[in-house]
Amino acid sequence: MFLLSALLMLSPASASGFDFTTECNGDGAFTQYVPENAKATVGEIPAGMVDLDVALQTPGGEDVDIQLIASDGTVIVGWPNSVIGSYTDLEGEVCGDYRGVKYCYSGYNGVDGDYGNEWVRIHGLLNDNVTMKAYGYGAGDANVTYSYGNSTCNEVGTGSFSVTVTKGITTNVGTIVADVYNVGVNIEARGEDIDVTLTDGDDQTLIVGWEGRFLNGAAEESIVYKDMAITYSGYNGVGGDYGAEWVRVDSRTTIPLVMGAYGYFSANAPAGTRGLATVDYHWSTGKWDFDGPGTSCSTDTDCEGDLVCKANPNSGGTCHSEAWCLDDDSAAADCADLTNDPSTGRPARGGTWSCADFECSHTADLAQDGESCGALGRLVGVVECDAGLTCVGDRGDDRGGICEPQMCGGIAALQCDGGFYCTGMGDFPDASGECDACPSFVNCMPGPGVIPHALCSTDFRNEVCPDTQVAW
Repeated sequence: MFLLSALLMLSPASASGFDFTTECNGDGAFTQYVPENAKATVGEIPAGMVDLDVALQTPGGEDVDIQLIASDGTVIVGWPNSVIGSYTDLEGEVCGDYRGVKYCYSGYNGVDGDYGNEWVRIHGLLNDNVTMKAYGYGAGDANVTYSYGNSTCNEVGTGSFSVTVTKGITTNVGTIVADVYNVGVNIEARGEDIDVTLTDGDDQTLIVGWEGRFLNGAAEESIVYKDMAITYSGYNGVGGDYGAEWVRVDSRTTIPLVMGAYGYFSANAPAGTRGLATVDYHWSTGKWDFDGPGTSCSTDTDCEGDLVCKANPNSGGTCHSEAWCLDDDSAAADCADLTNDPSTGRPARGGTWSCADFECSHTADLAQDGESCGALGRLVGVVECDAGLTCVGDRGDDRGGICEPQMCGGIAALQCDGGFYCTGMGDFPDASGECDACPSFVNCMPGPGVIPHALCSTDFRNEVCPDTQVAW
């Protein structure tokens, strides 16, 4: 019989500031003095923390507001304006994303209207060094409590033992505790027909077993149960060996799970027949291995919270936010499922994806001759015309305009874009024309102060056209 221990090491309360020195997971508490009408630095929070939860409370009820500042000075949380909310938004609980990480804040009205009781939570993997501050509307001590996971943790464990199984009875094999990851349990009964059972330790629901509510079939099958990805070999076992079965939890265990083994044996075996089964198991306490850009994964169910499993030739399967990308080479694959450009929130209409600072960025296709352009509303944004075209009729009122050929020549001697030449100009000095694309066999060379006229004859390749922007 076995018992998996969560092996969660708790950090002692520090005298001052955060203590993130534990290998896997930790918590702590300290007191921070906050002066009146001034900011106090509560502490530095390094990148690599996982699921950080910080609460701040003043025993005397003094009004103290939390602030969270990114390494580049961006105010992620704080009054009156921040990444996740404006003055109005921050009155109540609010959440928002910054650089692919979800931040949540109690709001400056605190918990149940207690202005001296606030909290901030960072979901998933923190990818930046951030500073926590507190602004005091009244001077006083603030009690700070916090808990966290550490991305450097990758502690794993294995074990093996034997258990006696009796015909017609479910033997308790052991309890898989909550908050461990990637658990696998194999039972080998040396040819005897023994079936695995798995029970919800909270409400005693039979999840896996012959009479199981969810997984009870002969072949391998899976289910997501209480945010756990559970897979069962099926009661026909491995390769038709009815005495070799297994159960896997390919994610974090959210509740205790009680594992058992029911003894069937043969039809002729008398009641009370007993046999010996070997149990082999493995588990880990660390979700984040950090050997690559994110946690190794096979499917989205391997990832925590809002993270998804991204797979591309450069990084393999790793857990990241939807807007994460590795580099320009992988952007097409990393960003393909996004419907909006993360930097603008607008629909990702036709165009190309690129990657800057590990975040997807979309460049829309340029509008062609006769297509809509300019300011086309909040959801579309500003659409630019392709080279050689100009947006006509755009007044910036969300109606936009239409792309038409650029005007060239004229009294201002307007030049065409590179790759275009001026055509249709008259003979008088301030005559104007329209820009047209140069044929592929022409090398257009616009120069300062040169008024473009007509495309030169192509009969002689060595000819240079005077007073034009076209040459061979």
